Amino acid sequence: MKRTAMTGFAERHRGLGVAVVLAVALGGCAAPPAPGSAVATGSSPVAPGPAPSARTDASPDFDGDGGADLAVGTGTDPGRVSIRYANGATLDVGRGDVDSDPAHAASADFGQALLARDLNGDGFTDLVVSDPGAEFGTTLFLLYGGPKGLDLADPVTIPVDAAGSGRALALVESPSPVLVAAGGGGSVLTWRLGTDGRPIGGPTSVSPESLGLAAPAAGSRFGSSLASSGSLLVIGAPGETVNGARQAGAVYLVDVGTNPVQAQRITEATRGVPGDARTGNRFGAAVAASGALVVVGVPGESRKDARGRSRAGAGMLVVLEFSAGSLSSATAYDQLGLRGRISAGDGFGSTLAMVRPCRDTVGVIAGAWAEAVGADEQAGSVWLIPLGEGGCDPVQLRDGHGLAAKAGPNTVVGSAVSALRAGSDGDTLVIAAQGNSEEGVPGRVLTLDYPYTDPPAVVFTDLAVKEERTIALSPPEG
Repeated sequence: MKRTAMTGFAERHRGLGVAVVLAVALGGCAAPPAPGSAVATGSSPVAPGPAPSARTDASPDFDGDGGADLAVGTGTDPGRVSIRYANGATLDVGRGDVDSDPAHAASADFGQALLARDLNGDGFTDLVVSDPGAEFGTTLFLLYGGPKGLDLADPVTIPVDAAGSGRALALVESPSPVLVAAGGGGSVLTWRLGTDGRPIGGPTSVSPESLGLAAPAAGSRFGSSLASSGSLLVIGAPGETVNGARQAGAVYLVDVGTNPVQAQRITEATRGVPGDARTGNRFGAAVAASGALVVVGVPGESRKDARGRSRAGAGMLVVLEFSAGSLSSATAYDQLGLRGRISAGDGFGSTLAMVRPCRDTVGVIAGAWAEAVGADEQAGSVWLIPLGEGGCDPVQLRDGHGLAAKAGPNTVVGSAVSALRAGSDGDTLVIAAQGNSEEGVPGRVLTLDYPYTDPPAVVFTDLAVKEERTIALSPPEG
């Protein structure tokens, strides 16, 4: 029976096993020779202070000083990645700083996807930067952390031939690290990493067919959203047709910790999953994972408001929990159940990130970037939602309530969300408000420290984000 009530449950860290055997090991097939490293111009930031020790609890921590560092892709022209270190040092990186070809310096899409993870196990967080643009070819840049921060002098450059690739990134950490990027043409690309954090051989293409599952219809957008936790890879396909319903959406769960690797496709038509697979729901438009929990955004879902009226595109989340290889619970969350208000077109669940909203509690931050605040269209908001049995309640944050003093139209709060981890209490929230440059509304990025009662810090402001681009944030570790 489908569950739609808001019920809490404790976080578990059991491995995920699922039913269908993968035909080829993820990232394990013979492949073309490894791409070479490109030596680029540019320099690392000066990080003052004593020599840090690595392996801190902070995340991300590029320089190992025990403070959480922020990386933002600023979607401007040309594209930039801006680093704000916890010690106050800053670093702005364009493609020209990590690409040996000076003709590529003007790339507008550099930094449109980011992934901050320790790729080589040395205790310093590293950074994967994607340039998914067509002008100079999709390319991934791997920048490695160290006592002085990110090293721009020795990046690893991975050219990706598939059109439309690189708009989402993930790292499967066990049993050995595998870098994953959205591919083109209904696949994702994977690279096995050596102990030095560098690719071993070229990419392996993973598709539903290679997972032993049926090939979806064209337009599935397989891989347009990615998440990972331990040996689990979550692949979103929000454009997938389900029982004749176009763009109903699906997610694929791949457990590379089993031998052989196993996979499963889940939709709203799957037994036990709340909701119905309907046209335009876009189940899997955003995904996040932590331990045995998988959170799926369904921003196109119709939901009923307080008067029982159906509101198209209000959006919802589905939280899937697994136990002993089986789906043990699936719970729907919407804004009404969270004691909020439902309106048509809110797009709740369009962006997601796992967070710790308070001590010993797993949770999720979810964006509803198209939500109106009063008469202000597309003002946007975010929800901080605890999923475990902890001591905190759901909180909605928007301009006029917890963020800026006053709401305004087209600010698009929640266009991207993330978190910084620097202590045992709640995470620092990272919230992008992309704005609308054509309407004269600049973008900005905010950070909000636990317990989320003080005004946020405006880390970036007056960002002239191009209409076809975004503000990009690295997904936090699960």
